[in-house]
Amino acid sequence: MSKNFMIAMGIGLAVIAIAVCGVLFMQRGARVGVEGQFLKVRTTPIDENSTIVVLDFRLKNPSDYPFVARNVTAIYEDPAGGRTEGSTFTEVEAKNVFQVMPTIGQRYNQTFIERDKVPGRGQIDRMVMAKFDMSEAKLQARKQFLVKIEEIDGGTFEIAEKPAKQTAAYRRNTERFGSSVTFRGAAFSGTVNVSGSPEVCTHTVCVFPRAI
Repeated sequence: MSKNFMIAMGIGLAVIAIAVCGVLFMQRGARVGVEGQFLKVRTTPIDENSTIVVLDFRLKNPSDYPFVARNVTAIYEDPAGGRTEGSTFTEVEAKNVFQVMPTIGQRYNQTFIERDKVPGRGQIDRMVMAKFDMSEAKLQARKQFLVKIEEIDGGTFEIAEKPAKQTAAYRRNTERFGSSVTFRGAAFSGTVNVSGSPEVCTHTVCVFPRAI
């Protein structure tokens, strides 16, 4: 190939690349979707085998166009990664539950329902209430809750609960020496000095958190 041809081809490829980047840049606000975060998580038992969950969350729409919801689902994810969908309450049902079950606490946001909108470049705070056919203790031992939102044109988006930092506790009762010590933290090791008779008794502990 001639040198002039190579130069011309290089210029042509550069022009094409610039044009593609320009189109993508101009359309960056046309991709409809949402980003979100959890604001508050509450669980209230109905009985030994069923629990109501209330998830308050914030949605942000980075696009230029409104995001319109078609369906909203609350999901429980167990420590092994298995998922269970809850039975979602309507706005009217959620309002009634807040009235008859004051243990849930104060209502902060409206229910995120079908046809609800997140304006372009805007944000809203909403909640979803759902019933899970499992004990509150099992839900408390979860990996996380999620909110799955289906967009009216078919897109699906998920908001995941930020897992709580695990903590561990260690308590050594030394009745023989008339004293005790407690450690609490995420993961640590240390040496415990216990006064008594004999004057000093030491032992080393190492504590790591684990799921219950």
